[in-house]
Amino acid sequence: MIIFRTRKNRNDKIALFVNYLKKENKDLKTAQRDREVEATKSRIVKELKRLKIKKYFDTPVLEPLTVQRKLKDGTAKDVNSFQVQINKKSDVIKADKLLYGVCVFVSNHTEKQGRGFKVKPQSIIKAYREKTKIGDVFKNVKSFLKLRPFFVNTEAHVKAVYTICILAYFINRYLANQRKSTGERDYLNSRELYAPLKDIDSATLEDSRTGHVFKKAVKLPARTKALLEKLSLQQVVIDPQK
Repeated sequence: MIIFRTRKNRNDKIALFVNYLKKENKDLKTAQRDREVEATKSRIVKELKRLKIKKYFDTPVLEPLTVQRKLKDGTAKDVNSFQVQINKKSDVIKADKLLYGVCVFVSNHTEKQGRGFKVKPQSIIKAYREKTKIGDVFKNVKSFLKLRPFFVNTEAHVKAVYTICILAYFINRYLANQRKSTGERDYLNSRELYAPLKDIDSATLEDSRTGHVFKKAVKLPARTKALLEKLSLQQVVIDPQK
């Protein structure tokens, strides 16, 4: 087991949650239907657990909010919503600072050999660090791919799953590095990495006479187009007939 704490890692996660909460409150202010207390609270707690920073925050407090929604017939309807407030546990954060920079390797290899241990500390440290690199890759992949358990039992299937995951990881890391190189923050494990690209779309068209099907790119929003140019990327639409 390896135990390691860094200030940057924790602060980055707290910053991600703060941004998430701002967006959540913005959505709640424009709710189109009544929001449930427990469902809203559960969603907030789930995000804290995902980021593994739940211990740094108190239980979310939901302040009732009435949103007026205008219906198609011109009448107004009251929608029950909330604004979420959540306080940081300053004492827990302060206590955690004592572990910053501490890296501890705990092993059950206690066999003795001569005056020392049979398994050298250097070997244990090297093995865990190599294992951590692999673990970080799969953690990153799971942060942007919705993966379910794969039940495969042939060599070809195993290689296919492995190849898909590795290719997805390289594409994700490349895009994160590209955005970071332009002066933006590190989006590697963030859901916001692909947010500006969600408006990229294409329309599928079919010629009723020939049956030829092709796709045509929809005009990009200015913000998305500017980002693609900044990253030296371009929208490519592949003709399924070719």
